[in-house]
Amino acid sequence: MDKVTEEIFDSICDDTKSSSLGLVHICKPYNVERNAFLRFKDADPERISKYARAKEDQADYLVEEIIEISDDGTNDFMLLHKGNETMQVENKEVTNRSRLRCDMRKWAASKLKPKSYGDKLESTHKVELNTPFVLTLTEPHEADGQTD
Repeated sequence: MDKVTEEIFDSICDDTKSSSLGLVHICKPYNVERNAFLRFKDADPERISKYARAKEDQADYLVEEIIEISDDGTNDFMLLHKGNETMQVENKEVTNRSRLRCDMRKWAASKLKPKSYGDKLESTHKVELNTPFVLTLTEPHEADGQTD
């Protein structure tokens, strides 16, 4: 396997931005092993940041692919010939595969860019401890229909 250079690193980052493939497959055309790429990345904080941005861009790309997959109805239905009748029926193999492709991309996008695509809503509450809590008890009023 070839050694990772700055030029190869940049190319792999660029390819990552517009791919739904993992690093093993993206590195393959460059004849670079995944671990060699990661060691090269981890040796420089600027490279770490550059790759992190590429992975965030990949999340955006995955969401765009989800829209394309969802909008593509090609082969969702097939003709079924039964005797003299021809019926149009759902091609479950195709629709289930499309659903799986969307689900996997949603999951990956939620992990790569959780602030944008994660399921969890974060809310921050600040609670002051040692804050006095005052409870005021009042007598029931006759107007409320309550009497002693």
